[in-house]
Amino acid sequence: MAKTSRPVLPLPRYFSSQVVRARRFYLRGGPRSLSDVGVLGGGLEECRPDYLIDRPGFPSPILEFVAGGAGELVMQGSRHELVPGTVFTYGRGLAHCMASDHDRPLVKFFLVLTGHRASAMLKQHGLAAGTVIRVGHPDRIRRIFDDMIGFGLGDRTDREDCCRRAAEYLLMLIREWRLPTGQAANEAIIPGMILKMSPS
Repeated sequence: MAKTSRPVLPLPRYFSSQVVRARRFYLRGGPRSLSDVGVLGGGLEECRPDYLIDRPGFPSPILEFVAGGAGELVMQGSRHELVPGTVFTYGRGLAHCMASDHDRPLVKFFLVLTGHRASAMLKQHGLAAGTVIRVGHPDRIRRIFDDMIGFGLGDRTDREDCCRRAAEYLLMLIREWRLPTGQAANEAIIPGMILKMSPS
């Protein structure tokens, strides 16, 4: 695939500075039509122990996946434990507060969608804004995120399309690997290794 030089875009304000390390991308262009869905941005964040996000909502639909560490999420009046394998979504008008555990800082991936059908696509896969679930095979989920980040940070002329296709595949697998309430993921990802966990 042909490659092209592209201007360096300023980072969006929603990229948190409360991180130790991060690999994040931002795509300024939206979907080709109102009926389409596009990827606006995404990435991996290794959070600081004092990581804290408290927002009244977010203008675009967002999906986050906890790959390591621990933390807490408060959304729609409910408190949720953030552990490896947790997937949650939020968006416009949905207040949320997330904090990292001080001793086990969060490691998480995020995906920002855009387009007229973005929210509907999440809902179609059982991931409407406000959803908090756990998934199996977190190592495979991480690999898809890694591929998408590679596309987003690359200089391919079709990187927007590659990210969109990766996002669609990601949502399909999350729906397929969704765990029953109360069941833990069988593998937890921590930086640099995979830690096997006993099933709950």
